Amino acid sequence: MADKTFRIQSLEEARKFSTFLDQYYARRCGSGSTGICLEHYISTLYSYCQTHCTNGKLFNAVIDLELTYLFMQRDCVSSAGVWNQWFAPDKPQVETVLEDFNKFSGKMDILYHFTSFSFRCRAFWDKYMGILILLYDAKNYDKYLRARSRRNAFVKIAEKWEVFSPHIPKCLAKVLHDQRIQAGLRDKTTELLKDYAIPFPHPFLNTMPSLIEALDNIRTAEAHGTGMLRKWSLSMFPLDQSRDFGLINHWNIANSFMHSLRKTILDR
Repeated sequence: MADKTFRIQSLEEARKFSTFLDQYYARRCGSGSTGICLEHYISTLYSYCQTHCTNGKLFNAVIDLELTYLFMQRDCVSSAGVWNQWFAPDKPQVETVLEDFNKFSGKMDILYHFTSFSFRCRAFWDKYMGILILLYDAKNYDKYLRARSRRNAFVKIAEKWEVFSPHIPKCLAKVLHDQRIQAGLRDKTTELLKDYAIPFPHPFLNTMPSLIEALDNIRTAEAHGTGMLRKWSLSMFPLDQSRDFGLINHWNIANSFMHSLRKTILDR
């Protein structure tokens, strides 16, 4: 029987896929993929891979990451939409979700999306690092996939690279700048980070994994423990005090890194 699983097998199919993907963004997230023309990006990547890659790993890996990124955005948008519908300050308030089924149902929807997000966002980072290896050291990609800790494997592989994207170190500096601003730190270090690039390979490779480790505490509890998100999602804490909505910070970080990766790929 012929294999009828989905594949993009021509430039025209790459363009059609990107057009439909952008329309799906608009339908489920309220707008298209901001900051980039998906048709140009995906068709350019497809053409590059046809002439410079011996297999479809890079193209498939990027498409897979794009889908993960889209679903992360949908989880965040959906959670915010439920909050606005049922829990905004102008809505009737209750002491506990057990007083009203609509409140309970809304909180369950928020928990559903943020639980999904915690898994997707952690997967995003493994996929992201894998694409960087395909771009700069493809011969070590299978070694990376087999590693018990892909985060540690990425650091060991990447610290030997003599060339690296200028966009991603700048992105990391901007993320650190924003974190310091959020923490109320407005000193010389904070100001320096705004237009800086974290030197590669170090301290870049010492710092980037810490972003992933911060997410691991939540994802590991949901995957292997008794979970922690339900304690916050099912509570009636204000938006700025509920740790589940703190995951939006992880979305903002991943979003910044995604834009820098797209620039990196287009540079090729």
